[in-house]
Amino acid sequence: MTPTDTSETLALTTQDIADLAHADFTSALPESKVAPEQAKPRLIITKMVLDNFKSYAGRQVIGPFHQSFSAIVGPNGSGKSNVIDALLFVFGYRANKIRQGKLSELIHNSKNSGHLTQCTVEVHFKEIVESPDGTESTDVPNSSLVVARTASQNNQSKYLLNGITSSYTEVTTLLRNKGVDLDHKRFLILQGEVENISQMKPMGQNDNEVGLLEYLEDIIGTATYKGQIEEARKQVDELNNTRSERLHRVKIVEREKSSMEDKKNEAVQFVKTENDLTRQKSVLFQKRLHECKAKVGALQSSFEGAQTEYKAEKQRHAEFGNEIKELEETRGLTAKECEVLDKKAKEIASELAKFEREEVQLQVNRKHIKGKLKKAKDGSDKDSHSIVQLRTTLTTLESDIGSGRSEIADLEQRMSTERAILEEISESLRGKTDPFTAAIEEKQRELAPWKEKISARQSRLDIALTELKLVEEKLAASGKQLEQAKHELRRLREVRVEKAQFAESRVEEMAAVNEEIEGSDKALQKAEGRLQVLRGTLGDARRKEEEARSALDTSQSQGKVLKAILGQRDLGRISGIYGRLGALGTISEKYDVAVSSACGGGLDNIVVQTVQAGQQCVEFLRKNNIGRARFVILDTLRKYNTASMTTPEDVPRLFDLVKPADSKFLPAFYHAMGDTVVAGDMEQARRVAYGKRRLRVVTLDGNVLEASGTMSGGGNRVARGAMSSKPTAQGDVTPETVARLSTAREAAERDCSEQQSALRQLQDNRKILQTRYDNLEALLPRLELELQSVDEQVQMAKRRARDLSSVQDKPNEADATHKAKVEARIAEEQGAIAELQEQCANIEADIRELQEKIMQAGGIRLRAQKSKVDGLQDRIKTIRDEISRWEVMQSKSSKELTRAERSNSGREEQAAGLQAQLETITAEIDAKSAAAMEVKQRCDSARGQLDTKREELSRVKEELDSKMEGFNEMRTKEAALRRRLDDSERALADASRGVNYWSSEHEHLALHSIDISDFDEPKGDEGDNDDCSSDHMDIDGAESSELPKLSAEDLDDVDAASLEAQIEQTEARLQRTRPNLSVLTEYSRRAREFRKRMGELDDITTTRDRAQRELDDLRTRRLEEFMAGFNVISYKLKEMYQMVTLGGNAELELVDSLDPFSEGIVFSVMPPKKSWKNISNLSGGEKTLSSLALVFALHQYKPTPLYVMDEIDAALDFRNVSIVANYIKERTRNAQFVIISLRNNMFELADRLVGIYKTDNRTKSIALDATQTLGALHSAI
Repeated sequence: MTPTDTSETLALTTQDIADLAHADFTSALPESKVAPEQAKPRLIITKMVLDNFKSYAGRQVIGPFHQSFSAIVGPNGSGKSNVIDALLFVFGYRANKIRQGKLSELIHNSKNSGHLTQCTVEVHFKEIVESPDGTESTDVPNSSLVVARTASQNNQSKYLLNGITSSYTEVTTLLRNKGVDLDHKRFLILQGEVENISQMKPMGQNDNEVGLLEYLEDIIGTATYKGQIEEARKQVDELNNTRSERLHRVKIVEREKSSMEDKKNEAVQFVKTENDLTRQKSVLFQKRLHECKAKVGALQSSFEGAQTEYKAEKQRHAEFGNEIKELEETRGLTAKECEVLDKKAKEIASELAKFEREEVQLQVNRKHIKGKLKKAKDGSDKDSHSIVQLRTTLTTLESDIGSGRSEIADLEQRMSTERAILEEISESLRGKTDPFTAAIEEKQRELAPWKEKISARQSRLDIALTELKLVEEKLAASGKQLEQAKHELRRLREVRVEKAQFAESRVEEMAAVNEEIEGSDKALQKAEGRLQVLRGTLGDARRKEEEARSALDTSQSQGKVLKAILGQRDLGRISGIYGRLGALGTISEKYDVAVSSACGGGLDNIVVQTVQAGQQCVEFLRKNNIGRARFVILDTLRKYNTASMTTPEDVPRLFDLVKPADSKFLPAFYHAMGDTVVAGDMEQARRVAYGKRRLRVVTLDGNVLEASGTMSGGGNRVARGAMSSKPTAQGDVTPETVARLSTAREAAERDCSEQQSALRQLQDNRKILQTRYDNLEALLPRLELELQSVDEQVQMAKRRARDLSSVQDKPNEADATHKAKVEARIAEEQGAIAELQEQCANIEADIRELQEKIMQAGGIRLRAQKSKVDGLQDRIKTIRDEISRWEVMQSKSSKELTRAERSNSGREEQAAGLQAQLETITAEIDAKSAAAMEVKQRCDSARGQLDTKREELSRVKEELDSKMEGFNEMRTKEAALRRRLDDSERALADASRGVNYWSSEHEHLALHSIDISDFDEPKGDEGDNDDCSSDHMDIDGAESSELPKLSAEDLDDVDAASLEAQIEQTEARLQRTRPNLSVLTEYSRRAREFRKRMGELDDITTTRDRAQRELDDLRTRRLEEFMAGFNVISYKLKEMYQMVTLGGNAELELVDSLDPFSEGIVFSVMPPKKSWKNISNLSGGEKTLSSLALVFALHQYKPTPLYVMDEIDAALDFRNVSIVANYIKERTRNAQFVIISLRNNMFELADRLVGIYKTDNRTKSIALDATQTLGALHSAI
């Protein structure tokens, strides 16, 4: 730019720039086809409330914002961009998108703010409707909306919608519905991001990268087609692959079908020849059938006679069998009754033994109580005698004490008189005796305390001596009781020995009986085992006889046909013959009747390996006129699915029960049995046969339920013997073998009968022994109780003798202790008295000496009077000593009386209690005796009934044995009649089988036919018809497809030999030409498969074409919708760029104009007076203008209600800032712009200014209305 240009640019005034913003730069551009829209409500931000968010401390209100153009201004670092961060926070951005590491770092943390726990941002929205000229607006009622988000210290956040807890999804969905472009974020341009819009790549290099193409497709709305187109393309590719595969299959099938034409024609000619052979065989088979029917008529009368006789014998046999059955039932019932009675008798015997044991125990208890009662009474009598004696003693003592006290009173009175006389004499001698009297009084005062002590000691000594005497008397009384106890002990021991010997003899007897019972049990067990063996032998003999007879019958019924064929095999003339099918496997005897009834004659078929072997056998039978047979050819049997099958109620499949001699015979058995299952009875058979899946069912007794609903069964004789339970050689059973087996069976029956008789005898002996054992078993408990009672008495006698002996030899510890204490007290008192007397002896001697002096002074009179007084004192002392002794005896007797009365009272109470117990036990004994008598009567009655039933059982067994002998004879006769009937039946059966054979052979004849339409080329689409049969073909032209039926007269005229010769010639001709007949089936299948594959190819082709049309339609709609939007955006971009650059040009170019989505879109601009340039080659300001032009163009195409931009004018010069600001001011009335700017020519044009400033590290804000503020300033000036 030259200096001139610069000066011209700087010379532009603000008004010039405003005029340029208002200028119409679209006059040279095509007219817009966008019709003006009716004013609609739009969403605006009214204000923001930040609570402790980042640099905003406390609750700070940002705003209110103008509905059109608001500018946020403030110095660097004041917190302007935090307003953008607050919006990002509310709109759900993560912390790392808001210039922080985690949500908790968004909480304000200035120095004086304290510890804050959360921050909140509220954004207040409302909807307004503007007037057409944009000068006025009205609020939409009830449209206010407050969206808030709170972050906590735990890095968790929550949303609030109008104060109610909400979620991120609900908030963003609501804002999208209000028109806020949260998906492309065109409304939010952060600091330094304005240039990034124009610098996007033409298209993203992968699915996660967004280029200019993806950016515009999202805005236009065609991005939704990408997923649908991709799915449709994948579907078309899959359908193409499927069509290629099916086309390849069609070609393969067509090639295979063409290669089979020659073989098909050869096979058709062979089938015609086979039809000729079938017609010849039909005539021959009808001839043979006619001959067999004539033979059956002749044999029928002979069979009916034998059958009538056999039925009569069978009836008699059945009646006899019913009698035996009734006897067996009677024997069973009687045996059960015997068991019940035996059990009842044992229970009653056990009850009786219990009663007897209880009675014995009660008797022992009564005896014991009687002994205790006698002792109690004896003790009571003794106590009563003692009480009488003690009371008498107490009375005597009281009398003596009273007399003694009266005598003492008299003596004391006399002594008072005599003492007064003595005092008078002493008074008369006072002058002479005063010194002596004073000395005596002094000595007496000195002696008085010692006398009192001696007196007290003497009283205690007397009491102790009395106690010692009583203890010694008590110890002397136990000797007599000890002797009595020893005598009782000897008597009880003798009783114990007698009872023990008796019990021991009974135990020995019981052991001997038990040994006999064990021997009897072993003999019984051996006899029962022998009987079981004989019964098993008898069963085996009967089964072998039956199997031999069945095998002989089967062998005879087969006649010479099987023997002749097996003979040819044994001679090696015909190879590949295995024998009769039923003999090539085994089955459990349990299922013999079932398999024989279910398979019928199928098990009589002869199994051969190849068709050639079968034809050789037929040829041999025909040439030798031996007879006819049916053959199972293993090589021609189709492969059956013989895998195990799930059956109702888990009933077994008959085929699974067969054990073939070789696994190669399994198809032959399956051919004969199929999926027939075995049921236990008819009830189960009906459930199984007619359930969800119909099955053929045979019961164990030979009734057959067909899947079609028919049922067969009945008759007097069930089919059996078609298969054996053990492998047998074919043809080795002869009549001699049957006779030998019959003899063995009769011998087994005799042995079994003899063993049964021996077993019954052993059982009777066993019952007798058991009765003896039961009686002894009941007796032993009573003996044990008696022994226990005697043992207890012996132990009690031992203890009493031991106690008395210990008392005799060693006194009772308490008495000994008491005696020792008393003796110690006596010794102590005697010692103390002796000491006191020694101390008193000198004083008493002094007193006696002084008294003697007084006596000498007083003379004879004083001495005599003194003697009288001393005599009276001695007498008083003696009486007082006696009274003290009597008082001690009185106290002792009183105590003994109290103890005796108490003991007597206790003994009386004990005797009363024992008497009550005795009466109770006596009553119990009487009751037990009565109950035992009743139980004994019941026991005798039960044993009598048991003996009666046993006798009855014995009679029934004897009668049953007699009947069984007659029954065996009848069975022998019946077997003979059975053999005669079987012979007749066999002859008739042979003829009937001939009829059935030839009838069956004729029924199996059929002319071959095939639908020729299967050989035609397809004339159009046909459905899949794999189930069409290819076993018949109509190739004989006008000839009938049914075999001819001849009358009896015509059959009589037929020459069988000539007809057989013709058949032989035709068979020989067929032998020479052996085409592969399966080619017809294969050719028919190939033809149907070809038509099926062609139909599948047509179907997939139609589906592919329809999917391709859907894909092309989606691509067309995407291209058309994208190009329509792209042209409008490109047109608006050119307009916006010309406006903001005052003459420049800009274009959105498709890299590939034929396929816009392959290479993307290039954003090219031509600044004024410059050539076309790529965005990357522009300066910072030019990039900003290009990006803003694209933003404004997208706003014109798809407006968003609000824009928030952070310093988008940082790289613009003064003029361009003014142009952009004027455009925002004048041309974007349908949106709200909130712009952070530091350029005065930007924010001076804003309708409202929001100032941001910071004090004390806390951001605050103030909002100013520019017009009102300017008016106020002018007014102030």
